[in-house]
Amino acid sequence: MPSSEDSIDVVCVDDNASLADLTATFLERHDDVFDARAETDAKAVLERLEGGGGGSKTAESPRETEDETGSEQSPIDCIVSDYDMPDIDGIEFLEAVRTFDSDIPFILFTGKGSEEIASEAISADVTDYLQKQASTDQYLVLANRVRNAVESYRAQRALEDSELLFDAIFEDPTTLIGVLEPDGTLTNANRTALEFVGATRSELQGEPFWELPWWNHSEELQANVWEWIRRAADGEYVEYEASHYDVDDERVVISGTIRPVTRGDDVVALIAEGRPNDAEGRDRIRL
Repeated sequence: MPSSEDSIDVVCVDDNASLADLTATFLERHDDVFDARAETDAKAVLERLEGGGGGSKTAESPRETEDETGSEQSPIDCIVSDYDMPDIDGIEFLEAVRTFDSDIPFILFTGKGSEEIASEAISADVTDYLQKQASTDQYLVLANRVRNAVESYRAQRALEDSELLFDAIFEDPTTLIGVLEPDGTLTNANRTALEFVGATRSELQGEPFWELPWWNHSEELQANVWEWIRRAADGEYVEYEASHYDVDDERVVISGTIRPVTRGDDVVALIAEGRPNDAEGRDRIRL
């Protein structure tokens, strides 16, 4: 069996217990990556989602919940649901699921197919729609749809997590950060750096870094910055110390680096960052 982090936890919802069991069994037989469970009560799934049991787990956040006995349950990675159920139909179930988790893969697997149902499902943000057939080949199709949906969902979550991590680092309130092209053109700067000189990102983007307000109080310093950029573009990790003047024209001494970002042997970007080297300066940039 795959590790719990790689497994795909699928809940197969159908008021007909035999059909729910059949779907779960076929998924597990098709690929041991699936941990499929049959469920005849859609409301029980909603209760599990309400308790935080939705969405793919990660190494950092397993998101396991406990059942009524106190045993841990893996998070639900995908819901496969019938449409025609007595207490709540598949569309109503989907809409209820979306109130708890707007992104969890939900596949409507129904024997009652029509353009109207398909249209309603799409409007309710269904992940996929598959009509039941007499052949067992349909379960191979379903297994592929489930796996593709979960892998896509996990990739999107990983991307969002990496973006959150980048933002947390990039928007450090104690550090001035700029992102440059290898030729020294500014492509981005964090809020701390922009507020330090009272500028907006759009005012500075696309301009040579050494000509920007952090350095324009000294031609000698501008020449030094140009040289630091040239060295960093050649692959060198450059350390510097320089005086800056903030938006209130107060002098702050900054210790910083300009370092290359590489892809293979190529320098594709430069990261310039600096921090005040005394407590007074650090307090000023936090204001």
